[in-house]
Amino acid sequence: MTPHGKVHSLYLQFPQPRTFHEDIEANISSGGHVFDTRDFFIMGRPVVKDHPQVTNPWHRFDSPDCWFVQAAAIAEGVSQDIFLTVIPYPLMWVAFGRNDGPLRYYKFSRLCEMLTRFQTRF
Repeated sequence: MTPHGKVHSLYLQFPQPRTFHEDIEANISSGGHVFDTRDFFIMGRPVVKDHPQVTNPWHRFDSPDCWFVQAAAIAEGVSQDIFLTVIPYPLMWVAFGRNDGPLRYYKFSRLCEMLTRFQTRF
């Protein structure tokens, strides 16, 4: 299954307030980015850490300090540090969640260390 297909199937497995395609449109419309290649899929946008609207893909932030990664997947055999190659610019923090769990925040520098150190384990 392609990375795009993996993320799309997660939207079907874990229902969200919006469809997969609605979230893609919302992220792009609010200053976010979507990278969809044969090796990886990542959808995210610049936000303000701990702001109540972090997970609202339609909300645009004036002075972001965090990348919110809404969805990501990689192809088999591809290292997760590939995501570092497409970040448009560094911000202090990176946030992501898993399924319905709380958001996890990492300092950008720490996440870079983790991804390059552990390569495929994250």
